[in-house]
Amino acid sequence: MRTTIFYLAAVLFILTSFTVQPAWKMIGERAVKFSSDHDVIKVGGNDWYTKLKIKVVDAPLHISNFDVVFENGERFDVAIRQDIRKGGESRIIDLPGGERRIDRIEFRYRTTGRVAGGTANVIVFGRLSLPHEGAERVEFARSSSHGEHEERGESLNGR
Repeated sequence: MRTTIFYLAAVLFILTSFTVQPAWKMIGERAVKFSSDHDVIKVGGNDWYTKLKIKVVDAPLHISNFDVVFENGERFDVAIRQDIRKGGESRIIDLPGGERRIDRIEFRYRTTGRVAGGTANVIVFGRLSLPHEGAERVEFARSSSHGEHEERGESLNGR
């Protein structure tokens, strides 16, 4: 009996010692044609994200940059300038202002290794934010570095 209690306590200690990591979620996908040079991925749902990454499958692709358009209309321009091989991923992109809701992603690309009539599939993953107990989302405001506009968004109180 003591041995069983000891093992249960040890297992409980080990399980509670590990930090829960936020999950990556596929937030959009687009089959890009070799005849186009830009596309838009509409992001649905009500999730909050802290980071993004892009995976390219079926064919290689050069992604020059993409704009993340947040739910509040603000734009975040990301200069990727990266050749992504078939099955490869971009670097991880941190979103400004902590966790954000995304409306859409507009990206510009150049095809590499053209295949007649072929397509490359672009998959965007977002890292979900993990709300902590008792947290509530609050609005924040921050002036731009040029003082031209005020950035508005939401964040978790206490983060």
